[in-house]
Parts: sequence; structure tokens; C-alpha cells
Amino acid sequence: MTTPEQPSAETFGHEPIKGLSLNALDDTICGRCTERGVFWGNATEIRSVGVTWPCTSAIVLGLAPRTTTPAPAAG
Repeated sequence: MTTPEQPSAETFGHEPIKGLSLNALDDTICGRCTERGVFWGNATEIRSVGVTWPCTSAIVLGLAPRTTTPAPAAG
């Protein structure tokens, strides 16, 4: 159910943009979600980078389709 305070089109900032991810310098990332782990300059400096799109929140909010991976064959 949608309320006037929370319209169905609300993205909460979870939108695909181009930016820096752990995988590439020009990747499609979430405009809101970040993760740590890239070293800049010396080894003691860690900065946040974007999470690859779609982030979990975008999937939960219905902004991106949920994909499934088939289970490996038993054997």
C-alpha cells in the first residue's frame, strides 16, 4: 500500500549512475550505496567506492529485477 508520505516511485537515492567500483573506474553503480576497500596513495588509506548496480536495496524496492542463478548439478 502506498501512502502520501511514501510514493511508489520513491528511489531513496538508489539509482544507477556511472562511477568508481571495486571492479572498474567507469562502472554502473548505485548512487547511494558504498563499500570500503580501495587503497589510494599509501596502504593505510581506504576510501569508499560505489556498489555495483543493482544493489540489494534496489532489488528489494523493486527498482531492478531480481536475477536467479541455477543451482549446480549434484554429482
